[in-house]
Amino acid sequence: MAHTIVNGMHCAYMNVDAYNFCGIANTDIDNGTILTLGDMKLKDATGGFEFAVSAATAGGDADFIAITPEVGYDLEAQIYADPRYFTNKAGKPISVKRLVKGDSIEITVDGFTADPAASTYAKVDASGKLTGSTTASDPFKILATHNMDVGSEIVKTWILMKQ
Repeated sequence: MAHTIVNGMHCAYMNVDAYNFCGIANTDIDNGTILTLGDMKLKDATGGFEFAVSAATAGGDADFIAITPEVGYDLEAQIYADPRYFTNKAGKPISVKRLVKGDSIEITVDGFTADPAASTYAKVDASGKLTGSTTASDPFKILATHNMDVGSEIVKTWILMKQ
């Protein structure tokens, strides 16, 4: 199964440390999933705090997104440098980023419930994935598509701006 690729190079979280969080979920969370940030909890007896996170519900505000960690937790994910081959495992730290108005992300079709080709906006679906729409008040405006190199392939992405 392929997993979502997200490029956030044009987001405030790249330069503002306060927009970067660590989260723990009770279920596997795919890259690019829009999240709900819960309470901060003690990770374990050795210390460390993380936010409890879960996939956002339909119509969510899309303020937080799961981003793939640099390497995965199992051997397969460490062998492949390609984020399409691993996801964020339940109970393991997840890189959570805050999106603010004006941020632009690139996201592959796996981050959507369906190909948003006929859409000009995007909103959050019940699974925390994005779904295309034509409603101007939705949290993302679809600006364009773009192709990026991932591994040895060219992968199509959609560029979304947080409204």
